[in-house]
Amino acid sequence: MNYSKLKKTRVFISLFFFITTLSLFVDLYRLLPPEYYSIILKLQFLPSVLEFISTHKFDFLGFIFIIILTLFFGRVYCSVICPLGILMDIITRIRNKILKRQKFTYKHPNNILRYSILSLTILFWITGIISFVILLDPFSIFGRISNTLLLPLYVYSNNILTSSLEFLNVYSLININHNNATLLVITLSLFYLFTVVVFSAFYGRQYCNLICPVGTFLGLLSRFSVLKITIDKDKCNLCGACEKVCKAYCIDSKNMKLDFDRCVSCFNCLRVCPESGLNYKSIFNNINQSFSQERREIIVKSSALTITFIGLNSCTHTIPKKEAEKLNISQFPVIPPGAKSIQHFNDTCTACYTCVSACPTKVLQPTFLDFGWKGILQPKMDYWKSFCNYDCTKCTDVCPTRAILPLDISQKHLEQIGIAKFVKKDCVVETEKKRLWCMCRALSHKSCSDGSLWEINHP
Repeated sequence: MNYSKLKKTRVFISLFFFITTLSLFVDLYRLLPPEYYSIILKLQFLPSVLEFISTHKFDFLGFIFIIILTLFFGRVYCSVICPLGILMDIITRIRNKILKRQKFTYKHPNNILRYSILSLTILFWITGIISFVILLDPFSIFGRISNTLLLPLYVYSNNILTSSLEFLNVYSLININHNNATLLVITLSLFYLFTVVVFSAFYGRQYCNLICPVGTFLGLLSRFSVLKITIDKDKCNLCGACEKVCKAYCIDSKNMKLDFDRCVSCFNCLRVCPESGLNYKSIFNNINQSFSQERREIIVKSSALTITFIGLNSCTHTIPKKEAEKLNISQFPVIPPGAKSIQHFNDTCTACYTCVSACPTKVLQPTFLDFGWKGILQPKMDYWKSFCNYDCTKCTDVCPTRAILPLDISQKHLEQIGIAKFVKKDCVVETEKKRLWCMCRALSHKSCSDGSLWEINHP
């Protein structure tokens, strides 16, 4: 096998996925058709799992496809499809171009930390707390970095270029309004970006193998993959060339061992070996590595655990009507049309901000703790900043987890996102002792000049 072509193919496919995914968040003019977005979104692991739990539809189970892909080829998701992983590779390459090329050495796996984070993520998820998923899902992290940091720069650049062209009587571009996220959201996005840059520049793919729950889960599955990178002990001369380029720190050249569950299938090691001592081949080529009864039992148990996990998460929790009536409705933020309820939205939204980027009027805005810790960073409809277009369904079309369910235009027209409630204590008639005709005039126009007449109560 020509391993040089294998590496180039991996790079080409990963760049395609990265550019397409990035366009979800920075495509200001929406040049790409929605079909492209749909394919990319369905191949993101955790959003695909949440979409299935939310809709129970079997039309395209992206996470099942990723599991099958992992069982055949190893963790190619981490190096080919995951946008955060590809971003880390890009940063690593830039770092190597600017500074002296980084040389890696084998590190023992920190399984206690890896499996603790994965276990806590699953435990909180089963109990209905999605905070760990929101904070650690790689696609959502990439979405927050793109939406809150990259998109504003792109918008400002577009507007500067637009103004310059207008000065030359060229009107091919238009100015685009963009509402910046809150300082807390921007600060957290900067922290994520700083973490990604530091790990990529100095620690390779350690983030993927230590913190990312998706990487840890797929690493467990990759132990049973059909195709694996193996070391030919008869050809290996212990030169350590493969170990120096392994950004996953998983090759122990001295002992001629490769920890494949931490390997992200970047294929860097295959083409640097001077003796062709590494091979990417089927385990069935080696009789001693054929599937044993114990391995089959592990796969069956893992599959049963996955199915049980999905079943537990599909159980919905509803707030009793009597309890809901006691809630202080004025504290709830407004959720997008198609989100069904705050509980459904909190249970399925990973705060990836795909909907925020797609919203043409920017009425959808990132938040920090508007939904509480359970819904940290999830977006809301901010009518103080903008409005929702009557004929727009952009957010319902792009949501990868179906926290916002798909709606056509006719359904959007009839979708109820709340109930208007008159709050007398906040009305200017009460607060400023205005004359009664002011209230009547406001009621007749369905609005109030100080914005305090109406509040949203979600059904």
